[in-house]
Amino acid sequence: ITESNKNISLFVKIVILKTLKIEGRIQILDTSFDIKGWEVNKPMVDPITNRLSILGADVSSLQRALELGAEYYDEDGDLGDPLQILRDHGMNYIRLRVWVNPSNGYNNKIKVTQFATAVSSRNMKLLINFHYSDTWTDPSHQAKPAAWASHPFDRLQSDVYEYTYDVCSGLKSVGVTPDMVQIG
Repeated sequence: ITESNKNISLFVKIVILKTLKIEGRIQILDTSFDIKGWEVNKPMVDPITNRLSILGADVSSLQRALELGAEYYDEDGDLGDPLQILRDHGMNYIRLRVWVNPSNGYNNKIKVTQFATAVSSRNMKLLINFHYSDTWTDPSHQAKPAAWASHPFDRLQSDVYEYTYDVCSGLKSVGVTPDMVQIG
């Protein structure tokens, strides 16, 4: 990890925290902060059932699989909608990762916005996972998006803010507001 990548990662968390204060609806994963009384690292447990209240799956590759002809079946062997099958079995959260300009054309803002409407129509909550890259990222690998590669640090700050705002605004414009966001 280069020093500049560490700074970018730190700035990304700050942008999301600012978004939290303005919007008041987005929760954060993978931090140790308490925001507005939220205990972010505490598991969300339903006080009545004593069960985890978030049961979810990352289905980021599902849209592509469906468009390539994949079929999904329930436990009785009946062909079904995969999101509905998950919903029928207790899943209530779906995670979708979003990349800036992925080479395969999937997991970008347009595809994620389209698929988020399908998630919402099944009364499932949405977690958007920002990668701020054109491909996979993790703590040991953070490649800048190709479109941002030559940008100085102050421009990268604007890029991250504008991209985050653009994706969230695009989702909101189709009636889907992320219930949570995650970085990387």
